Amino acid sequence: MSGRVLEALGVVKSFRMEGGEIPVLRGVDLSLDDGEVVALVGASGAGKTSLLNILGALDPDYEGSVVVGGNRIKNHSGRELAGLRNRFLGFVFQSYNLLGRCSAVENCALPGRFCEGRPDYNRAKSLLARVGLQGKERHRPAELSGGEKQRVAVARALYNNPKVVLCDEPTGNLDRATSEEILDLFRVLREGGTSFLIATHDDAVGEFCDRTLNLVEGVLQ
Repeated sequence: MSGRVLEALGVVKSFRMEGGEIPVLRGVDLSLDDGEVVALVGASGAGKTSLLNILGALDPDYEGSVVVGGNRIKNHSGRELAGLRNRFLGFVFQSYNLLGRCSAVENCALPGRFCEGRPDYNRAKSLLARVGLQGKERHRPAELSGGEKQRVAVARALYNNPKVVLCDEPTGNLDRATSEEILDLFRVLREGGTSFLIATHDDAVGEFCDRTLNLVEGVLQ
């Protein structure tokens, strides 16, 4: 490993509900090194998605410290956080989060809309080819299988050459064969230095990762 790309220290998160606060994360410490793949496991409701949202600069409502690519992300404006996400982070979600009216290449190039200049559709096409979707560039999500949709999501996550890809149950909606294809793709990407933090219930994903962190009642074990 050549360096640390993500670090969290003492992260605390609670949800404000009628009648009081419900603690979700109780002082989480976590680090991720360059090219490392880490599984994040835990029961439903343990706080995995909440933690990923904080680490991904999507949720600013927490206590503690998060550093991504050498940048402490606390107390930044929404615009600054968007820029940081675009430079350092990629996201792969269980539900894909593709825009139904857009083609695969348009979905892949979406991060380019938040950068200076215009989206680079040639880059998007190259990334789709990299994930095995040659010839599917103009297909909309309704015309793609679950595995193909997830491949588009992976390609989109790589559009800005992120240092870290955060994955929330990336194989949760896929059959075993397609899940293995996604993991094979992750293996290739990690060899290029991309780091992954993968929230999962899938044993095959856990076996693929360098190490596993277990989130129990808001505490990593």
